[in-house]
Amino acid sequence: MFEDYQKSYDELVCVDEQLNKNMMKYPLNDQIMMLGGTTDRGSFLALKMDYSLENGEYFYKYYVERCSNDGKILKTITLDFMNPKDIDLPIAIIANDDIVFFAWEKCYYEISNKGEFQVFDMPSDYKFYRFILLPDGKVAMDLCCIVQKNEDIISIKHIIMELGNEENEKNTIMEYDELDDRMDWLCAANIYYDGRVILADMEGIYLADKERINLCKIFDWKENGFPISYIYNLASDNSGTIFILIESDKIPKLLVLKAYERH
Repeated sequence: MFEDYQKSYDELVCVDEQLNKNMMKYPLNDQIMMLGGTTDRGSFLALKMDYSLENGEYFYKYYVERCSNDGKILKTITLDFMNPKDIDLPIAIIANDDIVFFAWEKCYYEISNKGEFQVFDMPSDYKFYRFILLPDGKVAMDLCCIVQKNEDIISIKHIIMELGNEENEKNTIMEYDELDDRMDWLCAANIYYDGRVILADMEGIYLADKERINLCKIFDWKENGFPISYIYNLASDNSGTIFILIESDKIPKLLVLKAYERH
């Protein structure tokens, strides 16, 4: 801790696929409010805030930077629409090559590289849950709502919507229910590169056809020494490699699994 808070700073460490580390420091007037991913593995997003004091009143400015993994600023977009007096910070941010997506619980923004933005409401009854990346590099949202299965059982239904396509249509590409009869609390789902779906619950990782009739476990947490307490996200790339972010032994861990061919 510093006696003078003006000397405080944010510290960020980037680790590449070869486990090389790069440490960056950001001063108080360049503090990071939130980090986000991109469809490009060589960059990340940093939502930042700057402030000034004029005539006894604080003025705030928000902006988002696209940075290379060594900290070099590639692009800066000023967020004039974000005023701390009338808007909360977003829940999550992510970007493809052309658009930065900001999500709140009931709406989301699409912001171009020029700073132009559009606002969209979530579908009725649904709330934002997380952003996910599709195998083709596109961005999607996982939205959820509470559903009454019967008089005694309540579950959570999810829909996955593709974002940022040329027609600006929000296509529902997948649906799933956390209380799947064949699984132990379905925690995450995504499209696999070959058209199947990839699923994860508290017992393991699965591949299945879209109707989830043919379900095959491809990785067991317990057998491989991973006591699971949470599953954050799940994705695969266009080669079939699987990426899953979990919490195990109270530590966030990223697992990378080889491609699984259809048998």
